[in-house]
Amino acid sequence: MFFGRTHVQDLPIRLTSEDFAFYSQKIPTCFVRLGVGNTDKEISYGVHHPKFDIDSHALITGMQLLCLAAFD
Repeated sequence: MFFGRTHVQDLPIRLTSEDFAFYSQKIPTCFVRLGVGNTDKEISYGVHHPKFDIDSHALITGMQLLCLAAFD
């Protein structure tokens, strides 16, 4: 596994309002949630919180994931 098993989690199914579900009715899909928080940097607020921010290093991980998916 490219990212290491400690960095990848299977999450429980949850109801989310997302148009992506309509695509999955037509073609095989995979929905990925990229974790962007970092408690060491005190970046851990929810997406709708006024202090929400992301650890920019997560963007590198996200781009690596998309590149791997494109060539799979």
